[in-house]
Amino acid sequence: MDVIGVIAEYNPFHNGHLYHIKEIKRMYPNSIIVAVISTSFLQRGEVSILNKWDKTRICLENGIDLVIELPFVFSSQSADIFSYGALKILNYLNVNKLVFGSESNDINLLYNLAKEQLNNKSYDKEVKKYLDEGYNYPTAMSKALSSKVSSPNDLLAISYIKQIIKNNYNITPISIKRTNNYHDINIKSNITSATSIRNLIKNNKSIKKYVPNDTYKYIYKNTADDMSAPWTRHRRYRFILWVFLCGSGISVSSVRIRLHCKHGSIQPDAILSRTLKGFHGHRRKFLIQS
Repeated sequence: MDVIGVIAEYNPFHNGHLYHIKEIKRMYPNSIIVAVISTSFLQRGEVSILNKWDKTRICLENGIDLVIELPFVFSSQSADIFSYGALKILNYLNVNKLVFGSESNDINLLYNLAKEQLNNKSYDKEVKKYLDEGYNYPTAMSKALSSKVSSPNDLLAISYIKQIIKNNYNITPISIKRTNNYHDINIKSNITSATSIRNLIKNNKSIKKYVPNDTYKYIYKNTADDMSAPWTRHRRYRFILWVFLCGSGISVSSVRIRLHCKHGSIQPDAILSRTLKGFHGHRRKFLIQS
């Protein structure tokens, strides 16, 4: 029996993600699907519009068999660190295949580019050069490669494959053709990007056609059908974190915020509650980096 690994943020889980799960079940009908997911805090420093408990329920209700939290010490980092944490978990669980979405859907190209990053001694120097010129990390990675790959899922796939090669994991990477662009905000069908769905929520427009019923239910639960409520909560949590950091005398800039708790993950509502109460001595339990 195959044990299939999936790595995702699900911000939110949408029809494209459901297509991905269904394709895995079609390709490997007797498999177990294990998902390692980012929870409340994501790459690029974003706060998820769904908490980790609701994300887990949505995953289990849509064909995933086991959901594992990717700690935010990994989930809020760059692609290589994100991939390192996720693949380490999947390998520990004896996953033998990793299935991911890809814009190119060319596994040989992705494998060769991963090897190039690992074996080409000038690659890191090239990345640093482009970073010094002001490019962000994904763009610097793309420009340093011999074949110009700039699509987000392909770049992430390269990071996955690098971790598999470096650590000699017995995991086979498999790609599924992505049907739309990761950052595309133009909606052309009922499968669209998470970016476009968040944009609809932000602008108080319906997302019902673009997400499974479970996602819609959990996004708008207890909101009295207020379409802007999820976005309002999302902004509130970021503001509360900012207020707490300022009140702690910590310099806060526009860079990402990482909140690490020594006693496990904390739901955003708990962060809100404890912040408003001054944490009652809990402040020392948190390691905060900006």
